[in-house]
Amino acid sequence: ILGIVGPRWTPLQNRDAFQTFEPLVEAGDMQIHTAGSLRNGERIWALCQLNQDNSEIVKGDEIAKFVLLSNGHDGKLAVHLGFTPIRVVCANTESMARESAASKLIRVRHNRFVKENVHAVRDIMDLANQEFEATAETYRFLASRSISSTDLEKYVKVVFGATQAEDEISTRTKNIILQVTDLFESGKGNDLIGVRGTYWAAYNAVTEYLNYTKGRNSNNRIDSLWFGQNGTMSRKALDQAVALAS
Repeated sequence: ILGIVGPRWTPLQNRDAFQTFEPLVEAGDMQIHTAGSLRNGERIWALCQLNQDNSEIVKGDEIAKFVLLSNGHDGKLAVHLGFTPIRVVCANTESMARESAASKLIRVRHNRFVKENVHAVRDIMDLANQEFEATAETYRFLASRSISSTDLEKYVKVVFGATQAEDEISTRTKNIILQVTDLFESGKGNDLIGVRGTYWAAYNAVTEYLNYTKGRNSNNRIDSLWFGQNGTMSRKALDQAVALAS
């Protein structure tokens, strides 16, 4: 049993879901990079890289442009095609916390029109590069703002919900804060000129922790990053970094 569904829910077979990518791959717009399943087949995904130039945030620190197609068989996950920036220097998956006409069109529910809806997604793929470039501008803004040790501690505490008095913060949360602040100094790519000491380094310390540490195992982390709590936290981290840097 993969999930409990209602009478209007219509299954979308993986064969049909992934056909969405075929014309884009054949036209040279993208190439399939990785694919897999989570939760014993409850969720299926394919990650494709757009054949577009990477976005350079600072010299030597680039973001590659991917799209993620996910298909759920558990009755909970809609068919979803999402834009996913990935930091090349350490393969961190970044979350796009942007509202746009494109992002509102790329999540469709399982009903009798699901195949038609998924294939209609092709019509908005030309917006993908614009989305990535807009997000890259946000990252460049963060890289242009230095962060003090006091503001770094404040930022990490806000992201992880540790806003109470110091003696009320749990030992576990304190250890997480310590790990993230250590990644600010020693995380992959955070020693690059233009990255070190900035809000961009602070944000990437959070995403590196979410990508490589938080969670019981790699599958759990991937599922949480793309579909759950870690993804929400990553978006919160970006929003808070922009707010504090501003």
